[in-house]
Amino acid sequence: MPLTRRAFTGLAAGVLALPFPAGAASPGLRLERFFLGRTTGRGRFVSDLAGVDREFDVAAHGRMDGADLILVEEITYDDGVRDTAAWRFAPSGSGYTGRRTGVETLVPVRVEDGVVRMSYVAEVPGADGAPVRLRFDDVLVQTDASTVVNTADVSIAGVRVGTVEVTFRR
Repeated sequence: MPLTRRAFTGLAAGVLALPFPAGAASPGLRLERFFLGRTTGRGRFVSDLAGVDREFDVAAHGRMDGADLILVEEITYDDGVRDTAAWRFAPSGSGYTGRRTGVETLVPVRVEDGVVRMSYVAEVPGADGAPVRLRFDDVLVQTDASTVVNTADVSIAGVRVGTVEVTFRR
């Protein structure tokens, strides 16, 4: 089922605007440490299938609500389109339980050797208005004290349809 370019890239970017690193991780990576306060990100969503190659900026603000991190991301595409994504990360065992706007279920967030991983399904409107379910498989890696790289594979029914990469800086 085809997606509109805006719906497809909007959700993908919002998801990636999350704190996700890719690469060699810092064993001490904790979302509430890196994303507390203001961080900025520069990202790109690419889907050869949909003919999309779109860059964007993210202005993120993290605050604590008790033990939970609330992370709000304001996303601005190079073409001027804007979007907002909000996450709540609650500590759970050695990782987190995440909740995001536009995602119906709780998202288990694993932290293994400093790498943050999560996978979830979100619904976005297709070209005909009918919902399309997309799976996001995200990985976040802290590459140095001031940088986290977030990568994600985006798929539909097990078929990879795109990728997202965002580099966050403090």
